[in-house]
Amino acid sequence: MASLFSFRQTYRYLQRQAHEQPVIFYSLVIGLIGPVMLITVPPIRKTLGYRYADPIPTSYPGESLSSTSPGNAEERSEDMPSRNWCASGTDANHSTQT
Repeated sequence: MASLFSFRQTYRYLQRQAHEQPVIFYSLVIGLIGPVMLITVPPIRKTLGYRYADPIPTSYPGESLSSTSPGNAEERSEDMPSRNWCASGTDANHSTQT
């Protein structure tokens, strides 16, 4: 019976605090919701099918993962397109005559 009496006192105290000092009351409510969410949210997300993102790579992939070997700079420069474009969008090497 004593625990029921203390629960009633606590409930009445919280009601009075919510009415007289709502900022303190609701900040306590929000503060208590955090740990509860820490326990309840991950299992709920798992049941709804949420998947965590793949981990970010921490190193550069080796040659076993690349489809072509890097080669030397001359071979790479032949494959790369020219980057001599002006701001107007015309080719700088082939200027148009008017």
